[in-house]
Amino acid sequence: MKLKHTSYRIIFSIVLSTSVLPTSAQTYDIFRDREAWEQEIQELPIVREDFSIPNQFLNPLPFELPSGLTADYTDALGGSVVIQQKLRTGLAFPASLEAFSFPEPVQAFGFEFETLPLIPGVNGPKIFTLIGSFGEITLNDTGTVDGFLGIVATEDSPPIESFETLGIGTLGTLNIDYLDFTPINIPEPCSFIATLLVSLNILRRRRIRSIPME
Repeated sequence: MKLKHTSYRIIFSIVLSTSVLPTSAQTYDIFRDREAWEQEIQELPIVREDFSIPNQFLNPLPFELPSGLTADYTDALGGSVVIQQKLRTGLAFPASLEAFSFPEPVQAFGFEFETLPLIPGVNGPKIFTLIGSFGEITLNDTGTVDGFLGIVATEDSPPIESFETLGIGTLGTLNIDYLDFTPINIPEPCSFIATLLVSLNILRRRRIRSIPME
């Protein structure tokens, strides 16, 4: 009964994700080559999560990693773990769903990944999909795959706040490494007002100094 309940939750999560798929006016650029992705975002500040923490399950949830990336949710039989400085998801059978969020909205993010059989010699295929406001992107259509995935929000698209990893199929796991993202820094209202007041004060002093003395 618990497994059946889990499957329902995964299906429900997929249905929810379709409500945030990009509309015709929203586009996201997808990259399968890290060098091309880095070229696209070369002028943006980059934060890297390299999962340099001791081997451990990411619990209790929410679990915040050093970069601010947070593991928010996992299905009842799912789960994620950091092992050998890599994020591993897809621990459940026959399906698992894990959700992660950035510390603030990002314009782009990318990561290296590999899909592995959970037991040596057992080939999936367990299919892994990345889900978010950018749509659904299949990471592998066969068993073991090494690759890179990068996403960039264009001017017509809202920034990216989170993503989910969905794994469906036989035994297998997804490893994620070197996850880079580009935060969009939005000034706090108080700091913005303070900066504005300082600027106005500087302009006022310059005007006073420029008034000729009689």
